[in-house]
Amino acid sequence: MKYLAFIVFFFGLSLNLAEAQFDNGFSGQTASLSIVANPTYPLPGESVILNLDDYAVGAAFSTISWYINGVEVGAAKNSRALTATAPALGETITILAKQTLPGGVTTEASTVIKPIYADIIIEPQTYVPRQYKGRALPSIGSLVRATALVQDKKGFINPASYSYIWKLNGTTIGGGGRGGALQTEYVVPSGSSHTLTVEVYDNKGQILTRRSTNIETEGIDLVLYEVNSLYGQNNLAIGGQLQFLSSALQLRAIPYNLDLRSTPQNTFSEWRLGNRVVSNDIASPFDLTLERSGQGRMPVNFKLRNRDALLQGGEVSTTLNF
Repeated sequence: MKYLAFIVFFFGLSLNLAEAQFDNGFSGQTASLSIVANPTYPLPGESVILNLDDYAVGAAFSTISWYINGVEVGAAKNSRALTATAPALGETITILAKQTLPGGVTTEASTVIKPIYADIIIEPQTYVPRQYKGRALPSIGSLVRATALVQDKKGFINPASYSYIWKLNGTTIGGGGRGGALQTEYVVPSGSSHTLTVEVYDNKGQILTRRSTNIETEGIDLVLYEVNSLYGQNNLAIGGQLQFLSSALQLRAIPYNLDLRSTPQNTFSEWRLGNRVVSNDIASPFDLTLERSGQGRMPVNFKLRNRDALLQGGEVSTTLNF
């Protein structure tokens, strides 16, 4: 019986000690607390998700309170995330999170949301005809010019007072930041899309804003048009077949999204009538003039390839009924 009493006393003491250590662990916890915002640099009026980031022991048993400009958000009680709306340009809001551990220790974290308008203007340096009402699109190997527009409550910032770092798919363009470099140029990489990022820093090295945009890559789109000697180029593209009724026919191939740096010297082009290569004017490699002879059907094909960017190219064809 003495041994049994000792065993009971020993286990009871061990249980009390464990409980005491458990409570002390909570009350003495001083792990840091932080708020992670997504997006980090929101636009005015943009929705921002704020997540509580901590690794405190016993955090699952804590009480969490959120405050926006000192006013508690009751609906977010004990939530580890808060959704807020970024204020208007030039205004700020302060987000505060309080975490109370079971032992009574309270830790706080705060962040300030001060939106700045930032945008990236993309200007692909590729070809589209004048009558086209859309915009030129980037193609693999072509050149793109990008411009960063950053605006605070006073208006667009003076780029000379800031440093810009441009990144293409995470790789810095030009080796690093450059003062006043609100514009950059880059060659479109392989792939169906790419990401362009700009970071803007003040003269103290503090980041002002960061903006990224995902840009889809298009291929060279070759389209055939008929050219009338009196009215000029028809704005309606030729489909799979074309009625060749007149004595002569002029065709024109338009290479949508071809790099503007392309020239007849670095571009391979070829017209085929049936299986026969047709020679044409070197000065106008995209035009072909045919004379009608007899009756029948004949396929006509145009092929294009940029020798400096082999992924820039394509072909188009139609069938002539005469």
